[in-house]
This record gives sequence, structure tokens and C-alpha cells, in this order.
Amino acid sequence: MDSQRDEIDVGVIQRLGVAIGVVPRVLAFAWNARPITLLITSLFSVAIALIPAGIVWMTKLIVDGVVEAIDGGVHWYELVPFALTVLALWVIQSVFGSVVDQIKLVLSEPLGFLAQDRVAEKTARLDLAFFDSPKLQDLLHRGSGEFWRLGHITLASIQLPCAILGMCATFGLLATIHPLAVVVVLVTVSPRVFMEGRVANREFAYFEKFTRHERVINYVVSLLNSRSSAKEIRAYALDKPLLKRFRQHVDALSAVHRRNFEDHVKHGVLFDLLALGGVAGVWIYGIHQAATSQITLGDLALVMQVSQQAQGQLRGLISALGDIYSNSLFISRFFQFLRIEPSTIEGALTHTKEPTRQFKLDREISFRSVSFKYPGSTNLALRDVSFDIPVGKRVAIVGKNGAGKSTLVKLFCRLYDPTEGSVLVDGIDLRNFDLSDVRRNVGVTFQDFLKLDMTVAENINLEFAERTEDLHRIVRAGEATGVGEFVEKLDQGYRTALGQTIDEGTDLSGGQWQALAISRAYVNEPAVLVLDEPTSALDALAEGRLFERIASATEGKTVVFISHRFSTVRMADIIVVLDDGRVAEIGSHFDLMSEKGLYESMFSTQAGRYTADATPSSPA
Repeated sequence: MDSQRDEIDVGVIQRLGVAIGVVPRVLAFAWNARPITLLITSLFSVAIALIPAGIVWMTKLIVDGVVEAIDGGVHWYELVPFALTVLALWVIQSVFGSVVDQIKLVLSEPLGFLAQDRVAEKTARLDLAFFDSPKLQDLLHRGSGEFWRLGHITLASIQLPCAILGMCATFGLLATIHPLAVVVVLVTVSPRVFMEGRVANREFAYFEKFTRHERVINYVVSLLNSRSSAKEIRAYALDKPLLKRFRQHVDALSAVHRRNFEDHVKHGVLFDLLALGGVAGVWIYGIHQAATSQITLGDLALVMQVSQQAQGQLRGLISALGDIYSNSLFISRFFQFLRIEPSTIEGALTHTKEPTRQFKLDREISFRSVSFKYPGSTNLALRDVSFDIPVGKRVAIVGKNGAGKSTLVKLFCRLYDPTEGSVLVDGIDLRNFDLSDVRRNVGVTFQDFLKLDMTVAENINLEFAERTEDLHRIVRAGEATGVGEFVEKLDQGYRTALGQTIDEGTDLSGGQWQALAISRAYVNEPAVLVLDEPTSALDALAEGRLFERIASATEGKTVVFISHRFSTVRMADIIVVLDDGRVAEIGSHFDLMSEKGLYESMFSTQAGRYTADATPSSPA
């Protein structure tokens, strides 16, 4: 435990610097979101901070006036304005306090939405390699899970100088009794600074260490609550082991909270007793002064109120500083995430100094000595791969599982760049083309394609679905890929909501979802259409019809597809056979069959299974 504490105490100065640097960033962030709200909060906070000193002073005047009225010096009704002033100050304090409390709620929501917007915008600009790093995933989790702290820091930062102003007024009144009274309160309350800082540092250090627990908890909860995982969880009775894992990680986090709570309570009681001892000392001194007629009863009332008020204000000020410090440490991860430079991530896309070109394919796409390994991995997924894809040809990529087929797809649409070698378009490196233009001209359907719980039209293209004049492009893509066949049976056609997440939508079969994914790849009429397992959810008849449609719709265009069904593969003009990340064979179906190599072996094995299935069994 001592070694853990030593680790936690390391870097306190650096953390203090981080916290100080975060506050102006948060205030600037909040100003962009709600400038008028911040101005109103500042004005009200100044008034709230000064009112307590005013109430104490008016109370002293009332008490002294009552003593004077008893002696016949003044009439009692002359004191009524003072009482009404105190009442007015109470009303203002209550109203302004309620307004500031409501502002806290009003401010937190837009700040949270703005922060979510910034994180989503930043994440969308990061390359796919970002998601291959668990450490960066931890940073994203920490940076996007603490948005509520933005509102806390903003209000505390506004109220802090106001609290200092109010505390100065209170200490000024206390000093009228004796300057040492101020010193006593300061000396007995100030040690809380060390406790607040220590608690904040321990909490931050622990949560830095246990972020992975939170991620696992969130992941397990998403599995238990998700419709997509509900079937297998019930079929394989996964609920108990998942709940066991959930509880293990919850217990680990709960132990962190418990240690912090015990530490806070233990030191909090000690420092509270010390502060109350200081107030008691000031009271005893005031009672002595009043009893010996050195101060008035009004002065005694003032010293008793103002000493307790000063202690409370100073304690609140220290707690506010601790709150700002703690929240700033946590929210610093949000700003750290926003400052990530995409080019510093391992496996990020490279950017050439040459002017970017618009994508244009006239002759061929070429892989030249391409090798690739995923970020964080030491194993090559592709090894010295070279082959050509002539324009207008249909090229199939086949191989065993793990041979590198899907990795090739990711290089096609430039989700990654080769570790070695180049992907060329008409002899020009793919890295020299405008990235967004590459993505527009390489339509791709992934094996794990996206299912949007939105309308049919929005699943094909969100942007086109919002514009009436572009709906014909969605319909044309749907007709080309077979989507139109089942859409015409839906109640609202292309406006039919799908899934069950947002609306009471319609669910589709696996093949229908897959057809939608292919439509999404086709709708921009790209120069190259890349299909990764495009018919895995289709039966043989549907597969045949789909490829007939694709062949008709992509006449004269380049199509690259991955498939394990050799009935589909044999339709390709060129077949590239991968084995352990290398190109093993290239040629047409008939050429490869005659070579009696890996392709022939895989084709014959699959054909043999179909033949065996079709052969009637002998009668017993």
C-alpha cells in the first residue's frame, strides 16, 4: 500500500500545472456555448458573495439599536428599516441562489452536447488505426465520460473569485474585533487545503489505473442489454458468467471508492475539529470582551456570527478549490483527446507533400510488393503482394480464413496504407489522391457491414435521403441490387423505418440487410466496387440473381469481390489466390483449375461436398 501511495504522490506539481491550464480552456469552451449565461452568473455570484457580510453588519446595528432603545435613546420603530433591509437581503440571496442553481442545470446540458460534438468530430477525423490501440481507446473513454465536470468547473471558477470577495468582507468585519481573530480562523481552517489536494490526487490516480475496469463494465452491460446479443446469451446461458465478470470489475471499482471515502472521512473529521476549535477560541475572546464592557452586545453578536461565517466561507473556498482541481484533472483527458495529432498514431495514413489529385482510373490498379501489419502487431498480414486489376474487369480474391483477403479490401479503400510497397492507380500512388475522392470512387461492402436503425433510404445513403431531388439515385441503387424487390412490399417503401432501436421499425432478413449494404456501396456509382463476402447471407438462387444484377449495373466498371463460394468466383475474369498473406496463384478459373494448385484443391473440395450432398444414400 505504501508503494501505491508513493506512486500517487509522484507528479503532484505536474498535475497542479495541468489543472491550472485546464480552467481557462473550460471557461473559453463555456463562453462559446453560453456567453450571456456566464455574464448573468457572474453578476449574481458577486451579489450572493457580499450579502452575508451585509446581513451580519445590519444584525449588529439592530442589536446595538435594541440596547439603546432599552435605555431610551431611540424609538423601536426606528429599527424597522434595518430589519426590512435584512429581510430584503435574505430575499435577494434566496432568489439569486435559486437562479444560479437553475443556471447550473441549464449550463451543463449545452456544455455536454458541445463536448460530445467535439469528441465525435475529432473521432471521425482519426484513422482506423486509432481503434487498434487499447491505450487510445482508454483515452477516448476517459475523455468522453466526464462531460458533467465542465459545468462544475465553469460555475466554480466563476464563483471562486466572488467567494474570495465575500470572504474578504467577512474577514474585514472580524478584524474590527481583533486582527488575531482573522489569523486564528485562517490557521485552523487552512490545513484542509492539503486534505482536498491529497484526496483529489488519490482519486485521479486510482481512476487512471482502473479505467479498464469501467470499459469492461460498460461492454458487459451493453452485451446484456443489446438486442443483437440477446439470442446467443440466452441460447448459451451466458448471463451468469457475464454477470460474474461484471460484478468482479464492479467490486474492484467499489474498493477504490471505499478507500477514498474512508480516507476523506478520517481526515475530514480531524480538520473539522481543528477549525471548530479556532471558532470556539474567537467566541471565548468575544464573550470576555463583552463581559468586561470592551465591546457592545451588537459587537458580540457580530463576532459570533462572523467568525462562524468566516470559517464556513474559508472551508467552502478550500472545498471549491479542491473541486476545481479534481474536476480539472479528470476533464484534462477531454482536452488531451482533442489535441491528438492523427499523424502520431501508429499505422496512421501518410500524407505526401505533392498536390493531391482527383481519383481517376483509366488503365489499372496495381499492388506492388505490398506488405502490411496492423498497428501493435509484429506479424505481417500481407507479404510482398503484387498483382494488377485491369479496368473494367471482375476480380475475385480467394483464400483460406486469415489469408489476408479482408486486409486487401482495407488497403483498396485506403483505410490503411501499406507498411511496405505501394497501391498504384494508373501508375500513381494511391496516397497522392485526395482521400475523400478515393472514398467516393471506391464503393465497398464490408463483411461486418453496418445496419442502421433508420429508414431504408437512409441505410442506402443518409445525405441523399434528406434531399427529395436525390431520392431517384437511392431507388436506382436499390433496383440494381435487388432491394426494390422487398421494399415494394413494405408499408412505406423506402421511407420504412428499420430495426427496433428508435422507432417501431421493421426487421429484415440477413440477405435483405446485405442487399442494402451493397446498395450503399453502389449508390455513388463508384469507379471501383469492392465486395467482401457479398453473398454470405444469400441462398444460391438469390446469389445468382444478385450477381446478374451487379454484372448488368456495373457493365464496363471494375469489380473486386471476396467470396468462399466458388460458384460465384468462377464468374470472375481474374482470380487472385492468397495463402498466408502471399499471392499463391493468379489467373482465370480454367487456368487455375489446369494448374492443379491451391485453387483447384479448394474448388474440388467444395464441389465434392455439393456432389456428396446431392447423391442419394443407398437403401439399407
